[in-house]
Amino acid sequence: MIKNKVKKIKVEIVKYPNIDRWIQDGTIEIGFEYGRGIVARAIDEGGTTWEGDNLKNFETAMKALEKGIKKWCDENY
Repeated sequence: MIKNKVKKIKVEIVKYPNIDRWIQDGTIEIGFEYGRGIVARAIDEGGTTWEGDNLKNFETAMKALEKGIKKWCDENY
């Protein structure tokens, strides 16, 4: 049972390589905010670097985070 969960986590990391790198030093948040729906954020020591709202569901939030983090890293590194 535990072995299957470990394999699933490894697959998800490959699916989101920018998020995987980001969380080595930064933070991500996904949650619901009244009036904004599902919100996702990428945060580093300087504050929020990317934010999206009105996201449809968790998968949409993860895809948006992946794309937003990649764009921010491309522009800043």
